Parts: sequence; C-alpha cells; structure tokens
Amino acid sequence: MYQQTIHIKKSEPSDFCQWSSTHFSIVENGNLIGRAEVIQVSLEHLEHTYNVCGVCNVLTLPQFQRKGYGKKIVKEATSYILKSNVDIGLLFCEPRLESFYASNGWKAQKNSVTRIGSSDNYKYYANLRMILLISDKGKKACNDLAIFPMYLRHIW
Repeated sequence: MYQQTIHIKKSEPSDFCQWSSTHFSIVENGNLIGRAEVIQVSLEHLEHTYNVCGVCNVLTLPQFQRKGYGKKIVKEATSYILKSNVDIGLLFCEPRLESFYASNGWKAQKNSVTRIGSSDNYKYYANLRMILLISDKGKKACNDLAIFPMYLRHIW
C-alpha cells in the first residue's frame, strides 16, 4: 500500500530567494511526485498597492503526469492562497495549461499585458496571466488589472 502525503514548508527571503515562499510537495513512499511554490509579493498598479500570492515552479515528474497529482498540488496551493491575507493570486502559464488551472478556480486574463521592468524600461512577457480575486480591493481592481499593463520587477 502506498503512503502519500503533501508536505508544506515555509521559507523566508534569503540570498537564494528574494521572496517569502511556501513550498508544497507530494511525496509517496519517500519519493517526490510533484511540487509547487507560492510566493508573497507587493504589486504596484495604477497608484495602488496589492498584496499578491504568486504560484510558480509547478511541476510533476514525467512518470507521474496525467494521473491527477498536478491538479492535487495546485488545489492545495490555491486553497492556501484563498485563506491568505492577500488581495489577488497570480500565475503565468502557457495557454495550453489554461483549463488545468481553471479547474481550480483560476481565471484567465487573455488580453492582458504583462511587462517585466518599469514603464520606461520593460520587456513584454507573453505567457498567459491567470488570476484569483480574493479581497474586496482585489475584486474592485479586476477590470483595471485586465485592461491596463501590469509591470513586474521580476517574473516568478
């Protein structure tokens, strides 16, 4: 019989990683199956500051793909974000993964523009932006976040 557990580990910013993060991993009989990371950042957008949880580094090892493990780990990370004291959740993915994340409540902002850098010095970021609107402040910003370019100092 297999024993499967989800491990959750928090880490503080360090020389290695500039953000506070929470790591989620699925382990079965001591073997890593998949993982995801949730970071906490501040986002400046149209003269407002939003507290954001960002999902990154989601992976399932090839031999375990298409068996529901990825969905399980994203569900756990999404649940964590929904219980956090943040305004929005953000993730960036390839368009082919939209339905995967949407199955856990994430909404695609298909025509949104994401730029890495500042308004006077940036690079366009092409991956699909997906969002969770959590606080009232985040919900009120939904249209502005979708319509006006979002500038991020770093992508996660």
